[in-house]
Amino acid sequence: MNVWFRVFYIVLALLPAMLHAHTSATSDDITRGLAWLSSQQQADGSFRSNTMAATDWQASTEALQAFASAGQLDHLNTQTLATYLAGLNAHETELLSRRISANLRLSQPFADDLATLALRQNSDGGFGDENGFDSSVYDTLFALQVLANAGNRASPATSAAIGFLLSQQRSDGSFALDSDTASSAYITALTLRAVTPYLYVYNVGESLNKGQEYLYSLSAANGSWQSDWQAALFLLAVVPLTTDVTRYANTLSWLKLQQQGNGSWQDDAFTTALAVQALYLSANISLPTAPDKATVRGRTVDAGSAQPLANVRITTSPLSATDLLSDAQGSFVLNGLEEGSYRLTYEADGYLTASQTLNVKAGQLIDLGDIRLNLAPTTSLVRGVVSDANTGLPVAQALVQVTLAGTTTDTLTAVDGSYQLRCRQCQPDDQRQRLPWRQRQCQSGGRQRSRVFCAAAAGFRTHRAAATVWPGAGCHDRTTAGRCAGRAAE
Repeated sequence: MNVWFRVFYIVLALLPAMLHAHTSATSDDITRGLAWLSSQQQADGSFRSNTMAATDWQASTEALQAFASAGQLDHLNTQTLATYLAGLNAHETELLSRRISANLRLSQPFADDLATLALRQNSDGGFGDENGFDSSVYDTLFALQVLANAGNRASPATSAAIGFLLSQQRSDGSFALDSDTASSAYITALTLRAVTPYLYVYNVGESLNKGQEYLYSLSAANGSWQSDWQAALFLLAVVPLTTDVTRYANTLSWLKLQQQGNGSWQDDAFTTALAVQALYLSANISLPTAPDKATVRGRTVDAGSAQPLANVRITTSPLSATDLLSDAQGSFVLNGLEEGSYRLTYEADGYLTASQTLNVKAGQLIDLGDIRLNLAPTTSLVRGVVSDANTGLPVAQALVQVTLAGTTTDTLTAVDGSYQLRCRQCQPDDQRQRLPWRQRQCQSGGRQRSRVFCAAAAGFRTHRAAATVWPGAGCHDRTTAGRCAGRAAE
């Protein structure tokens, strides 16, 4: 996006609020919005409408996000969209960042673009529009979104970028394109969306609160905004950060009223994509029954593999009655917390115990992000993928059994064929002594084979392998200098 196009958006953000007169939305507003949006995908894969408040690639990436959020990627041609994005000359950091995030969702290669993006980070921590350009809030916020999507929330690059953004926040909580331009609701909303994934990874809570208050101050009493897309961005920025729905309820109602009879907002693919995202987020956000209480949520993962950890016990002190276990995706939600200070403790078999202290306010929604637990010194982690040797496709529900130091552990593979096992009964790793896996009897199809590692699934021959591990190690199923890499196949 060139500087004049950016300034155009900033000017729009400063105009007085005005109402639109559109047809009222029905209860299936999200479905109708997605149906109209699907009809706007062009033969080249892009999304384009006759009237549009953005470029084709901005509309295309937001449309992708709308379908992805609603779990309806099968309603668009992802292959032609990926081809369209790949053919763009991504000089600008915004386009480069949007393409990386899109390729992550489309399971397309993105490593080269990510390396190019890294070169655009300056010594002040911010990102410029191209390599060698001065840092800007606009380019930095898009780069931060990419780093979060790619799982790089805790790294020197993100820490420096967060530091740059916070240094650019104004006393009223707003953000602007640069020091020479006026505060902008557009830039502030985008910045809050970019920083929110880093809540409690870095100390950004106060900055987010100030940004919210700035946006609330711009919202009219009836919830109206100067444009539909601004209302949608406002909701996307504030909904994840508060449990008090009354603070944005009028804007949510106003935005629903702006939907036209054909399912679109302003016959605009970009605006419709943002509106659908906002409505979907508002309808699916986890909220407490008492809005004057706080809610804390997060996800427990293995520090080495970033895989979710189920059945992690989360203890909340001083409220032991609120103890709970993480679900199959590692997620957990603590509702109904009074304002005050709490200590959260995370315990899982085979992992070191972790804890953190939180200060919560009434009506606050706190997303802790990923809580990374480290393997205990007497635990080894074995992980891999079971696939069909002929087709390469993953094999789900395959039984994987491992025997280590006389103890057998088993699990079933997930839909993508992946598995992960924690093996205990290991000796301390003082001398990094490798421990051989014990042989066991593995049965499949009525035949018994004596091996160390077994993977069995209906219709497949049993796969057997041997490996060596040491306490605290993580491995797949082929030993290489004590660390394992490979794929378990038929």
